[in-house]
Amino acid sequence: MDSTTCVEQKGIIEEINKGIATVNITSFSACASCQSKGACGMTETSEKYIEVAINPDDFKTGELVKVLMKQSLGLRATLLAYVLPFMIVLLALMVLTSLGMPEVFAGLLSLVMLSVYFVLLHFFKDKLQKTFQFTLNKVN
Repeated sequence: MDSTTCVEQKGIIEEINKGIATVNITSFSACASCQSKGACGMTETSEKYIEVAINPDDFKTGELVKVLMKQSLGLRATLLAYVLPFMIVLLALMVLTSLGMPEVFAGLLSLVMLSVYFVLLHFFKDKLQKTFQFTLNKVN
């Protein structure tokens, strides 16, 4: 993959099992590099685990690697995880309230529609996993 069109993150291989590497990516908040981070106490870190198909002979457990994903896939993930759910709730609220439904019921029905959306995403999980492919590179 061309690194100019990829999103890159460093991670550590936690486990390798049957050609699948589980990679731990530690994300730091935007203020992690701030000079005042010790005084304000707002720094946060979160760990994410992803699974990547690899050749087990090329990598080993505990190795530092670069995880690459096409930038366009990151935008697609943002669309699926944030933009579409927001649009579903917003449109459902607008349509249902314009039809004269009380706001409480319109809000509840909008949340039900949002739940249905995420259940559908779960059913298409296998297809999404094939679409969102990650690549591992060794860190030099």
